[in-house]
Amino acid sequence: MTPAALEWVARFRRYMTSERRLSAHTDRSYSRDLTALVRFCDRSGVADWDRLDTQHVRLFAAQSHASGLAPRSIQRRLSAVR
Repeated sequence: MTPAALEWVARFRRYMTSERRLSAHTDRSYSRDLTALVRFCDRSGVADWDRLDTQHVRLFAAQSHASGLAPRSIQRRLSAVR
């Protein structure tokens, strides 16, 4: 991912903690989820958020499931992506 995309993740986290007042636990969970998404994008050749499409998100969810992540955790990941 580009530095701009990583900066977007940082801005998103600041927004969620300051404006939406998420708990520290939820912030850490979303941070892990978005970090997993960035790693997935790097492995999949997605260079920027504009190139991330529904097929990528479906594959991200499928790989999360295949790695043994619980359905609730996958739902949270998808919420963070949304």
